[in-house]
Amino acid sequence: MPRSSGVLAAVLLAVARFAPTGRSFLDSSDAFGGWPRLRGGRPQSSDFEDFEWKNQAEFKRHLRDLFVGRDELKKTLLEIFTWAEDLKERREQHSSIPMTPMHTVFVGNPGTGKTTVAKIVGKMFKQFGLVQKGHVVEAQRGDLVGQNTKETAQNVEKQMQQAKGGILFVDEAYRLRDSKDAVEEIMLRLNATNDFILILAGYPQEMKELLGVNDGLPRRFYQLIQLADYKPSELAEICIEKAKGHQYQDLPSSLELEVLLNNSCVNRPQTANGTSTTCAKPLISQYNAGLCDHLLFVAEKEKAMRITGREATKKEKDCLKIDDFKKGLQKWLEELSVQ
Repeated sequence: MPRSSGVLAAVLLAVARFAPTGRSFLDSSDAFGGWPRLRGGRPQSSDFEDFEWKNQAEFKRHLRDLFVGRDELKKTLLEIFTWAEDLKERREQHSSIPMTPMHTVFVGNPGTGKTTVAKIVGKMFKQFGLVQKGHVVEAQRGDLVGQNTKETAQNVEKQMQQAKGGILFVDEAYRLRDSKDAVEEIMLRLNATNDFILILAGYPQEMKELLGVNDGLPRRFYQLIQLADYKPSELAEICIEKAKGHQYQDLPSSLELEVLLNNSCVNRPQTANGTSTTCAKPLISQYNAGLCDHLLFVAEKEKAMRITGREATKKEKDCLKIDDFKKGLQKWLEELSVQ
């Protein structure tokens, strides 16, 4: 695993040219081999308890079922799994091998599944003996930064104590850039203990800036995990699955929905309705899988308006047409353009 701050800085500089984003959702009501599928809702701690992957093949199978697309993320997680599995076997043979806390940086926009991946990493590291509990404690700037140096030190200590034996996950960690006290306290604690793993998460460029606040900070982190944007094809599949979860029986194909997403400024900035109004940035970069919740909502409104005023059959009520998605999306984009 890389220790050089120069290597990590170079990686961050490279990924900062992109705007990775995406969201992963879990629905524990739809299980596959005891593991929840990615289809809606946020993962619960119980989703990651009392379960172990028997081998790499099973881990790959569960990743395939958890995530729509996300091939690079799956590859990265499989590499970490393989490394941790090998380390466990070697430590069983050589008890003198030291324990190195695998502090990590996640880069990705909001909704890219960072918390979900943190829970997977925690579960994985517990299974292979890298942490005792594997639980994830979520924290943000307000949980760490106090009114003065002493209070900040106390806050950092409190969060790290809660994460003992597991993961301390700091989302939007770049907001710590303006708190020298918090950064220095974190570094001090990382030097003093190895009984938890710290994950700092946030936007690529902003995370690069955070790691530049202190020359010693980058070398505390051994790996960087990038969570990239969902592709329109992947979002289309998630949208259809969500609609099925709402008990819709008659739906457009995922290909039809993909074409719709590709032809709208959901996927890229473009002029809307022939006017000078443009999307400030592609909505996929802002919403990712959360886009499906909005898209389903506007399509349902269009469907309701389409069948109102008459006695609709159950089949009509359980049907969403591609035009429902198209009209609903267009209205939503128009609303966004005037905000």
